[in-house]
Amino acid sequence: KNAKMKAFLVNVHFDNYALREDLVSRDGLRFYYTPTLRPEELTQLFTLKANYYPTMLIPPKKHRYFMTRECTVDIKNATSKQPVEAQVVYAGFHAHLLGVEMAYERIRGNDGLSIAVRSPWYFDDQSNTNVYVQNITLKTGDKLSSTCIFNSQGRDDMAVIGLETTDEMCGIHVEMRPGGIEANCGDRKSTRLNS
Repeated sequence: KNAKMKAFLVNVHFDNYALREDLVSRDGLRFYYTPTLRPEELTQLFTLKANYYPTMLIPPKKHRYFMTRECTVDIKNATSKQPVEAQVVYAGFHAHLLGVEMAYERIRGNDGLSIAVRSPWYFDDQSNTNVYVQNITLKTGDKLSSTCIFNSQGRDDMAVIGLETTDEMCGIHVEMRPGGIEANCGDRKSTRLNS
């Protein structure tokens, strides 16, 4: 109750390309918890989140097809609502089978700074990129540029932005500290995470 958790949402993906009926999942999930709350929560900010847009399509036979979004950051203390500077701890990327590269950049004034690049991107290697030691900060007025690059050369038909593994997605976010901040980037709001 002190952590104010009401539920967990678990998303499990299964692929059965051959449509075999004799396959059974024997894996599972194990959750650990502690009554000793951590002193700080990370704030998660999605800057590009294309998960389910059936009218958004990736054309076939393209070697490098880009999806990019740039937005302006607004970061405040959650209590006082005063602007604060936040340190980026992780950069996270998500795409499916056509995703081949991901890039994240901070633009402050006229200066660009790469936060993280995943090139090549592999669908089976979905993990956050730890950028904490680079001491990259974000503050109100910074711009974030988020890019997913797809290779659809092996496809004969359009790929939809959708939920199936054979569909495509593009998700890019950062996780920041200190705790107790609110962040948005244009219309993207922040989510607080336990760290």
